[in-house]
Amino acid sequence: MLLSAKYEPQDQAEKNLEQKDDNLDTGSVSFRISQNIVEHDFPLEFVLAGELAQMETFAIPRISKLLHRTRQYESEGLKRLDDTKATMYGIFSNDPKSIERKQMVEHLNWVHSHYDIHNDDNIYTLIRMFLHPIEWIEKWGRRPLNVTEKNALAEELLRISREMQIEDMPKTYEEMMTWQDSYRAEYQAYHPDNLAVSEGMINGIKQHFPAPFRPLVKQVVLVLLDNDMLVQALGYKSPGRVSKGFVNLMLKSWKQISRWHNPWQEKKFSDGWFLNYYPSYEGAEYPNGFELNKLGPKKLLAAREKNGGCPFH
Repeated sequence: MLLSAKYEPQDQAEKNLEQKDDNLDTGSVSFRISQNIVEHDFPLEFVLAGELAQMETFAIPRISKLLHRTRQYESEGLKRLDDTKATMYGIFSNDPKSIERKQMVEHLNWVHSHYDIHNDDNIYTLIRMFLHPIEWIEKWGRRPLNVTEKNALAEELLRISREMQIEDMPKTYEEMMTWQDSYRAEYQAYHPDNLAVSEGMINGIKQHFPAPFRPLVKQVVLVLLDNDMLVQALGYKSPGRVSKGFVNLMLKSWKQISRWHNPWQEKKFSDGWFLNYYPSYEGAEYPNGFELNKLGPKKLLAAREKNGGCPFH
């Protein structure tokens, strides 16, 4: 359990391991450790970094060309943000053997089956959804993740890649780091589609804020990406020192505050309003979570409904 006073580093994952039953397999332990990270120890960092990881993939022209052709971000940026949040927690908040997790993965596979996605692009996207939160926590979390926690997240990534039928996934955390660096060196480059898709996502983010704050969103997002080469590959100028200084001051303040107080010490992050608020979905608030039949491109959902409804219920 997290302390209500100053946080003592690396205690929660170790306690999870100490308290595990002898009949728990390795996968069960990795899920429990991963769930603690995303529900209690670093939920805000994980979901924000996971959303930002989408923009990293836009710097790969092969990915951005497909997204630009579908216009899902440019026309439905807010919905894509909601879909990603719902997908991340639909997977991480449910036991791997649960029907909820099974339905989410089947639904995700059904959506992806309608597009010609290169296997390496699937690997990179999935890796960044995991590794970017780890990198974010290393820099802005109350403490760095320990080896046990990193390996648990890598094990969960491997499990999800198998469920999504993604081939040739690197097997360890270190191999994932090496693979992504090699992939980026080969494929990351500027293309006009990168910028078009990024603008769509940023416009979606703006819709979460009151109108007076929306002009600030783009610069804040570019600072949060924390990578000038990436920002330039997306088609933007690197943010200035004033913008970087202001945003980094806010992040440093959160880092210090979170060392003394964790709002999710006792309660699950997924039980709070943020994980149950989906402004792009009709109804917006779901006390018991999102509705699976609202997740995905509207054209696909409409066609499925016309042909007999969701096949996973």
